[in-house]
Amino acid sequence: MGAEGAGRLRLRAASTWRLRFRGRDTGRDFPGGMVPRCQVEVLYFAKSAEIAGIRSETISVPQEIKALQLWNEIETRHPGKDMNEVEEKSKDIIKFTPEKLSVDEALQLVISPLCGAISLFVGTTRNNFEGKKVISLEYEAYLPMAENEIRKICSDIRQKWPVKHIAVFHRLGLVPVTEASVIIAVSSAHRAASLEAVSYAIDVLKARVPIWKKEIYEESSSSWKRNKECFWATSD
Repeated sequence: MGAEGAGRLRLRAASTWRLRFRGRDTGRDFPGGMVPRCQVEVLYFAKSAEIAGIRSETISVPQEIKALQLWNEIETRHPGKDMNEVEEKSKDIIKFTPEKLSVDEALQLVISPLCGAISLFVGTTRNNFEGKKVISLEYEAYLPMAENEIRKICSDIRQKWPVKHIAVFHRLGLVPVTEASVIIAVSSAHRAASLEAVSYAIDVLKARVPIWKKEIYEESSSSWKRNKECFWATSD
């Protein structure tokens, strides 16, 4: 006996429990007279056994009990939540720092037992630009506006894709060659959402967030650069 249903324990799901009737029990006094009762052995399997914490139990119920009432009786004996329904609040983690960025830290912040995918973008300093040898980059940001714009990006992502956690790290000050200037990590149940969200996040970050970059060259010169995606950029 078993049926699909929504309950706190979902004991009905996938027919993972069975009933074995063991005969009549003594009646009990209720207003209006004696109510005949019977002994029912409940056998738990698979997920229901994990939730209940036992493999079987015998309960006394009214002989004329209906199936739905019996299900409710069983669930009342084992209050709680479905083991797979883990409550975990979604997080948006935004960090600007002059310190070296850590990929491991970003990954740990977005890991979730509800997710099967984490997508990651890491932007690093390369050693060349248009034939010039670059030795480092320098970043500056208007932090109140930058943080607010990244929060808007996170909100936009959540409206577009079913993601769980989002982490956006950006380094300020000098960033030597090969070190990370930006890290974006997104977790989701399936890979498509996190992959698309990460791509969207870096594209929009470059277009909307007030962050300025200076390239410092080997020959003791430097040049402030603007992202071509910036909405305030104009054609020369």
